[in-house]
Amino acid sequence: MLRKILLIVAGLLLAYVGYMVATALENIGIGIGRWIGLAISLYGLLIALSYAVSIVRGRKLPFIPVPFVSPHNDPGISPEERVKALEELLKNGVITQEQFQKKREEILSQRW
Repeated sequence: MLRKILLIVAGLLLAYVGYMVATALENIGIGIGRWIGLAISLYGLLIALSYAVSIVRGRKLPFIPVPFVSPHNDPGISPEERVKALEELLKNGVITQEQFQKKREEILSQRW
């Protein structure tokens, strides 16, 4: 929740910076500066709005935590944990079913 609030504040600050950029560039005679500043401001407002809506709706934005899967047979990570991590990757759509099956067989074959 705190992270989302900080991102809302960051988005609003970015919108303000965009406004200041537009004003500064327009004052020194760069005509396209208004559009650059407007684009930065809109981007900042979109960031702030998207996180504000996610707080109100109680939904998570697409921050997909990717579990660590060691490419080697790390003795610190059990085969069961590695398979669970692979299942999470499959569930989140990071890997395909074929990749999951291949890596699962590889992990289980190393176990024995």
